[in-house]
Amino acid sequence: MINNISGASIQQSHFWDQSLSFISPAVSVDVHRHRCYQVVITLTSTFDSTIEGQELKGLRGFIVNQNIPHACQVSAGEVFVSFIEADSYWGRQLRSWLAGKPYLNLADLLDPVAFHSLLPEGYEKMTDDALIAYIKLFFERIFPPVSSGHFNTVRHSSVVNSPGAGAETDERIMNALDYINQHLHKRLIVEDIADHICLSPVRTRHLFANTTGTPFSQYVLWKRIKGILKATINGSLTLADACIDFGFVDQPHFNRQFKQTFGTSPTTLIKGGRIIF
Repeated sequence: MINNISGASIQQSHFWDQSLSFISPAVSVDVHRHRCYQVVITLTSTFDSTIEGQELKGLRGFIVNQNIPHACQVSAGEVFVSFIEADSYWGRQLRSWLAGKPYLNLADLLDPVAFHSLLPEGYEKMTDDALIAYIKLFFERIFPPVSSGHFNTVRHSSVVNSPGAGAETDERIMNALDYINQHLHKRLIVEDIADHICLSPVRTRHLFANTTGTPFSQYVLWKRIKGILKATINGSLTLADACIDFGFVDQPHFNRQFKQTFGTSPTTLIKGGRIIF
């Protein structure tokens, strides 16, 4: 059981920036792919998955690499899912850990008891801040610094640096990310970003993808999807209004993009699951 939920390593402020996490009941998710790394952990039972055409049965948890086609079938109980931002601290660790592999089976990395330590009994009634504290500490156990050794060290790893630590990011791309976050409600094209950071569009595209691990257009799409979810969940906008506000033609256009990214509809996720932020 994780019993230390205080200190700088579990500050809640950057959790939403690093990941999109939610708890979902039994669900069937169609084949999809996305720019993030995905962590899936069963909370009560097991689940089946298809990854790049390979059928996997009785899983307790896995990590899927970026842009890998996969589907999941959770027949009973609840499952914790987290999409880890490629340019985040955890994302940088996972990029090195996966080393080009399509996925990692968490049963190969964790003791069986570790799966029960993600969330405590009664997690359903806990606040988001309380859940985030436990989730962060669990992530810090399974995502140790790459330099700390190979996979077997996961079983005995201790708390590591807080999210946000790690390799320096090119300051021009940091400025580009700030610009994107401030203009998600407006038209965004790479030429505008290039002008803002004083580079050519070609150089901007290359540097952006190399630094963040994601092409420019995919990054903007992901940020807009997250913005729509957050605005809908906190009640500031209806789903239909949020779609328009974040640059989609209409809600059906958003629904199609969402289904391609998550393998399910936005209403299924919003109404059937619990998004944590």
